[in-house]
Amino acid sequence: MKDDFLLEIGTEEIPAKLMPGLLADLERAGRETLEASRLSYDDIHIWGTPRRLAFYAPGVAERQRDEQMEAKGPSERVAYGEAGQAGGQLTKAGEGFTRAQGVTPEELFIKDTPAGWYVFAIKTSVGRPAQEVLAEAAVCIINSLQVERPMRWGSSEFRFVRPIRWLVAIYGDEALSVELAGIRAGRSTRGHRFLAPDETPTVFRASAYREVLERVGVMVDQDERRRVIAEGASREAARRGGWPVLDDDLLDEITFLVEYPTALAGSFSREFLDLPAPVLATTMRHHQRYIPVAEAQDGALLPVFIVIRNGGEAGVDLVRAGNERVLAARLSDARFFFREDGKRPLADRVEDLGGILFLENFGSLRDKTDRLVGLTGDLWQGLGLPLEGAAKVGRAARLAKADLATMMVKELTSLQGAMGREYALLSGEDPEVAEAIAQQYLPVRAGGKLPSAHTGRILAIADKLDTIVGCFAAGIEPTGSNDPHALRRQAAGIVAIAVASGYLLSLANLIPRAAEPFRTFVEALPSPAKGDAWDARRLTAAVLTFFLPRLRGLLEDEGLPYDVIDAATADWGREGDPARTVARARALKAFKGSGPFEDLAASYIRVTGLAGKTAPGDRPPTPNHFSEEAEFELYQACLAAQERVGALVELSEEKARRAATGGHGSDAMDVLVDGYQKVLAELSGLRPSVDRFFDKVLVMAEDEIIRENRLALIKAVAGLMGAAGDLSRLVIEGA
Repeated sequence: MKDDFLLEIGTEEIPAKLMPGLLADLERAGRETLEASRLSYDDIHIWGTPRRLAFYAPGVAERQRDEQMEAKGPSERVAYGEAGQAGGQLTKAGEGFTRAQGVTPEELFIKDTPAGWYVFAIKTSVGRPAQEVLAEAAVCIINSLQVERPMRWGSSEFRFVRPIRWLVAIYGDEALSVELAGIRAGRSTRGHRFLAPDETPTVFRASAYREVLERVGVMVDQDERRRVIAEGASREAARRGGWPVLDDDLLDEITFLVEYPTALAGSFSREFLDLPAPVLATTMRHHQRYIPVAEAQDGALLPVFIVIRNGGEAGVDLVRAGNERVLAARLSDARFFFREDGKRPLADRVEDLGGILFLENFGSLRDKTDRLVGLTGDLWQGLGLPLEGAAKVGRAARLAKADLATMMVKELTSLQGAMGREYALLSGEDPEVAEAIAQQYLPVRAGGKLPSAHTGRILAIADKLDTIVGCFAAGIEPTGSNDPHALRRQAAGIVAIAVASGYLLSLANLIPRAAEPFRTFVEALPSPAKGDAWDARRLTAAVLTFFLPRLRGLLEDEGLPYDVIDAATADWGREGDPARTVARARALKAFKGSGPFEDLAASYIRVTGLAGKTAPGDRPPTPNHFSEEAEFELYQACLAAQERVGALVELSEEKARRAATGGHGSDAMDVLVDGYQKVLAELSGLRPSVDRFFDKVLVMAEDEIIRENRLALIKAVAGLMGAAGDLSRLVIEGA
């Protein structure tokens, strides 16, 4: 028999931005707890509103599965004496073990272990009723939730994201005996705070939970609320002749602000349309979670907005009027800020950045500006980008952070960059410079929009790298879920931009360049804070290591197998080039399924089996010490392949640079991938020479000089074969 299990955690309002993470964690905790409890179930549903978290598992078994475990006892000699089990007579120790396990002497058996022969018994743990197990599981699930900055209330030491006000725990139609934080679970839930403020409906069966809540104005399924909100916004916008400007972040936030959504449209004065669109949209979204309305998809904004009310249709005209008054006041403030900021050219605000801290003990944003100017220039030149663009990227770097000193951005920080573009255009700056200022913060999320031109890409890379390196120099590194400066996102952004643009960007060389300006700050720190002396090499290694999971994440998102990723990234710490590494991985994946790969794999396995036996301080092979024809043949084949591989890599990289410079990032990556595939094909041609060498030559010769020379030759071949990745990391069938 099976039945449904329901656990509802009723709380005070939970911040909307915490809800997605909490619901994901609730699913994890519930699934792990049920599986650890040996209770089978059909499915799991997780629901949440601002006032409740609900875990619902239909088809939970009525009892735990029985479990059999091997219980280890004393050694055979201790349990049976010198005669062993063959003697059939238990010692007192053996009898004691039998009694403790609740078995008969005949049920004991002997088993060989690394420590010798020992006595064992099969102990059966009989499954308990689901009601008992689920009562314990409910408490375990709640305690397992990982909550940032939990609250404590009343006299209890218990902590949770918000104070718990009620609990519902039911299996089938039976209420479970659960108590936590001084609250005893029951069948009574709560209705909508406004639509049914005084109702405490009773849930008689777990399966009736959603129906019960619907009767008291609660739409508990967040997916349903999300759909209703999106459809309502589209309907109301269409009535006003427009489209809702609704992205996933805003839709998610609104979804977790309401329990019963109702969409209604409001309007504002057309005079506010003179404000830049980002100001209008952000003012609506940031302060009131309104949904802007555009005249068409990606079109200009209309003087209309959509508000999602947490309630029904009653009094909608009053609600609309109130929201229109609030928005008018907000837009009036924004217009004042915009006009005041526009009285000074953006360039005049650069010096104001001296009063804004970058990092404690690590200078101001004015200092960062100088670093960006130098770093963007080096990047531009190092990538061989058009010389005529160098002045533009330098100007963009000079103005990049100036909008942070404006009234508008101080009020609405999410407008950083966007307002820099607007104020740059008002100041008569080049449109390409203005656009780069806006795009320096892209991408804002994984898989998000990337800068569209070289100027914005280079500024974005420089800005992110400067922040990452500065934080690492200051000892501020992400730990666990704590990443206050969003360094993970910024590192992932650099990787994404470099790969999408086809830039051959060696972070191993770039990081020390970006780190050098911080040396003065580190050396000026008090001794206890400074710790070890400035060590650029160690800092570079730490930052490169930090980048690697971001790069692996990108490759995993492409669906590449783990062994290919391991092979392509094995040498990451030496070069740290995202585009080259991704190209190697794509080439390895494609080549691994081809016929020539078998030749390359076979050769690689043979040479790497002995390549590691060379002594420290290895030297290249010396032809004068060759005595067998097969040695000369392999040596010559290796030299010829090395020359051809070098030419292939050089040619493909030159073509990739030209494609990247022309703005064709995907073409640049295709050229690199094709080049590495040709390298792999070239290396696979070494197999005949490798096979003849191992068939004809005794590598481990008695003569030390000959032996070491042959090992050096093998190591040279193995090193050459690693030109497109560490092939030893690949899973080779039959190897």
